[in-house]
Amino acid sequence: MARIFFEGKHVQQALSTGLPNPHQGGTNFDPPLREASSVIKRYAGYGYTPMLVFMSDGEDEGGRAAIDTLAAIRRENERNGLQVYTIPFGSSGSARLRELANAGGGYFRPAATGDELSRVFSDIAAGCNAMDGLIKAFGDIITSMVVQKLLLDYY
Repeated sequence: MARIFFEGKHVQQALSTGLPNPHQGGTNFDPPLREASSVIKRYAGYGYTPMLVFMSDGEDEGGRAAIDTLAAIRRENERNGLQVYTIPFGSSGSARLRELANAGGGYFRPAATGDELSRVFSDIAAGCNAMDGLIKAFGDIITSMVVQKLLLDYY
């Protein structure tokens, strides 16, 4: 299921929204990547550096479509400084997420535990080329929220 969180929201609105619990079976990486492509296109021309953080705790059941979609996203957004991070959480999905990172010219950052996931999100936030104090604080809060949510869902 494709879900976009915090698209075009003010920091305070995003913080008060929280993360839903979709709990639906099956994983197909292509639909959320297509949705991410649409979001990136909606904000083209605003001077933003697009960042795509793709995380999953499952295996991709959609074949190679996701690889092709992310390669297209990369071609369309390289000149805008697209940043891509793929994060397998737990023990599943690593091979396909590594392929996605390569297709997107990005980074593969596995996280087997909640502590590792927290470090990955902190590293991503710290390495963001558009980071300032407010965004770093937002990144820290989101990291904490995501780790707590995933720990609850995962265990």
